[in-house]
Amino acid sequence: MAVKTGKLIMSATSPYEIFSMNPDTIDQQYEEYREAYRPQAYNNIQNFVIMQKVTTLYREAKEILEGSDATSPYYESGTLEVHDRQGVTYTYRYRYKSEQKVANMFVTEDKIVYLVPPEHKDYCLNFCKKVEDVRKKTYLGSWKDVEPMIPFIVESYITKEGPYVIALKKPCERIYPMRELMNHFGGALKPEYVSAIIHRLYHFVAHMGLLGMTHNAITVDNLFFAPGRRTKDGEAYRIEDLRFVGVFGGWFFTTSSDEKIKGMPREVFEIAPEEVKRMRYSSFEVDELAIKRVGRELLGDASGADLGATPEPMAQWLNNSRCKEDAYAEYAAWENTNRLAFGKRRFVDMDVSI
Repeated sequence: MAVKTGKLIMSATSPYEIFSMNPDTIDQQYEEYREAYRPQAYNNIQNFVIMQKVTTLYREAKEILEGSDATSPYYESGTLEVHDRQGVTYTYRYRYKSEQKVANMFVTEDKIVYLVPPEHKDYCLNFCKKVEDVRKKTYLGSWKDVEPMIPFIVESYITKEGPYVIALKKPCERIYPMRELMNHFGGALKPEYVSAIIHRLYHFVAHMGLLGMTHNAITVDNLFFAPGRRTKDGEAYRIEDLRFVGVFGGWFFTTSSDEKIKGMPREVFEIAPEEVKRMRYSSFEVDELAIKRVGRELLGDASGADLGATPEPMAQWLNNSRCKEDAYAEYAAWENTNRLAFGKRRFVDMDVSI
């Protein structure tokens, strides 16, 4: 995992953002940060402040890896037990937990469960309504390819304890939270992998454009990834064989073209066009720019300053803050950029065993 920029370090709120969280390499990573930001060597007060932040996050990382931090937002397995208003008990045994802006997410063997505090009732209702609206439009030509990317709600109810529950069906067994996938690959994915992921996200946004809707929360923490496998021409396949990106989280913030924005994750708001921030109406550009930010983060640096060995056409594309005139034009322009970066499209094998 490459040493992060000072700007990225100072904005980090979790050790997962600057360390790979691999117990075998974390000490070496810390030494690399010390070498890169030596305040004594350069008599640099800025480097001193950066290393203070690195050291704080390093200590947090060591606590998590040693199992002493029970509140870690990642890799916390356990059991969530809640009761609906009729007294029915629901038990979810999860292997992955993530604390998000308006809800906690729990990933079980066959479900993705969102526990939403009562004060976020409107967000919860918006999640359910917008997913239902998208699933009603199955007649559109791109639906077959997009359908696995859309949440499928199997349970939604108010608990006796107060919070709301939204439970989604996992479409296949081998589908992973994108953040977990990043950590599996040491905090950064190969450019070829990232290309395959954002290609599918552009397809999703183009489909949302047909519906006159904007997701408004395309972030690493709201995405899931199914690696699939290479199939032969004419071979019958199941959903377990498909490679797709699940845009399962973030529907709390989704809007139609005539609706004002209810909110969005901080990292999306930061890159949103100024007109969107001023008028409070969303635009396809929000999702397009969010895809670029996801691409940069998956490559190891959300700021885009250090994208490693990423081919130049792809790096320039991801760091460009301008968009084409509509979602389909942006999709077509990305396809051209992708050809310049990698040549003819092909299936890239991914070794994922989490």
